[in-house]
Amino acid sequence: MYRVIINEKLCIGSSNCMEEAPDAYEVDERGIAVLVASSQPSDEALLRGARACPVDAIQLFDEAGRRVHP
Repeated sequence: MYRVIINEKLCIGSSNCMEEAPDAYEVDERGIAVLVASSQPSDEALLRGARACPVDAIQLFDEAGRRVHP
């Protein structure tokens, strides 16, 4: 499973990630993207949501620590 880092300073709360992968991402009360706490999304869903971010605030890393996105 990918390791996810969401840069809160970059996030603009567009909710594109949530629209593309609602099982993986949601926008919290501050308007910042977060992982859905009650879900174990697939790598495909994590990547789909990350790619939808217009400011690349979501970074994904594989098990070896290599950056997958962006």
